Amino acid sequence: MLGVETFRNAEEENMIEGIYEEGRDQHRFILSKLIADGERVLLGVLQNGLVEVPSGIKVDDLKATLESLHATFYCEHGPKNSAETNRLIEGLFDVATA
Repeated sequence: MLGVETFRNAEEENMIEGIYEEGRDQHRFILSKLIADGERVLLGVLQNGLVEVPSGIKVDDLKATLESLHATFYCEHGPKNSAETNRLIEGLFDVATA
């Protein structure tokens, strides 16, 4: 989980410094590695019937962290709407044309 905290801090710093977009490939790589490592740990813990990892992190906390990482991946690197879809969505909320 320490790696996740470091990752989140770096994300924030990159956004503050305005260099977030420049590091998107590295962001995707590190995020993917954190997810893979976390899934590996979770699988091992579950297969051995443990309620926490040896460092004391509870399974529910590990699952929540992984869920957050997966959500970040999907939002930042997942599929995006086409320009046409975005235009149609904007039209739904434009009261001037409704």
